[in-house]
Amino acid sequence: MKKLAVLALAALLVVAFTVPASALENTFGGYWRTRMFQQRNFDGDNNDSRENVMVDTRTRLYYTAKLNDNLKFVNKFEFDTNYGSAAGFGRVGTDAVAIEIKNSYADFNVGPVNFLVGAQGFTLARGFISDEDGIGIKAIFKVNDGLYLPFIWQKMYDGNDPGVGEDRTRGDIDMYIFTPVIYLSKDIKINPYYVFVHSQDGFALSTVAPAYAATSFNNINAHVFGLDFDGKFGAASMWFTGIMQTGSSQATGAAASAGL
Repeated sequence: MKKLAVLALAALLVVAFTVPASALENTFGGYWRTRMFQQRNFDGDNNDSRENVMVDTRTRLYYTAKLNDNLKFVNKFEFDTNYGSAAGFGRVGTDAVAIEIKNSYADFNVGPVNFLVGAQGFTLARGFISDEDGIGIKAIFKVNDGLYLPFIWQKMYDGNDPGVGEDRTRGDIDMYIFTPVIYLSKDIKINPYYVFVHSQDGFALSTVAPAYAATSFNNINAHVFGLDFDGKFGAASMWFTGIMQTGSSQATGAAASAGL
C-alpha cells in the first residue's frame, strides 16, 4: 500500500508538470552580487605577509512554475566564482561548468496539508540548530489560523554509496522533526520542537566522506528538544529560544581509543 501511494504521488507530479506551457504561470527572480574584500591577520597570528585581497561574484536565478494555487515547482540556481579563479568562470575565457542547484522542490496542497518535496531550505530554532539547504519532505497540517503542525524528514546522508559494504542502508543518516507553531494571540507565538537524528552505522561514511563527524560513531540516536517564544507587548517585543540535547551513540575507531 505504501509503494502504491508513492507511485501515485510520482505519477501525479509527472502528469502535472507535462501540461502545456500556456497553462503555466512563470515567475523569475534572484539577485546578483559582486564584492571586493581584504583580509589581514585574519587568522589572528599577526603575520602581515598573509594578506588576501579578492573579488568574487555570485548570481542566483529563481524560477517558479505555478500550475494553480495548489501546485507549483520551485527552482533556485546559483553561479559563483572568484575573479581570476582557474576553477570557475572567473578565468580567462570564462567558459566553465559552474551551475549549482540551491533548491528544487514541488510545493503542493492536499486538503489542509501543504507538502514541500525535494531540495529546499531547512531552518530550525532561529538557525541555532540548522539554517541550511537540504533534501527531504515537509508536511504542514493547518489545523486553523492559530495552529500549524509541521512534520519534517531530512535525508542527511544515504549509505547507498559505492564502497560502504553490503548492508548500505545501515549508513543512512535521517533527521525527523516535529515543530508545531501555536499562535496564542496575534502578538504571542510559541514554537516547540522535537528532533530525532538516527543512523545505525555512521562509520560507513568513512569510505566516502572521512571528514564527516559521524564517522566516529555507530548506532547514533540523538534527541533535541526546544522552544521558541515570540511576544509583542505594546511598544516592546521579546523572544526566547531554549534547546536541550540528549541521546546515545557507540564510539568507534579513534573516538573509542580516546575514551569518547
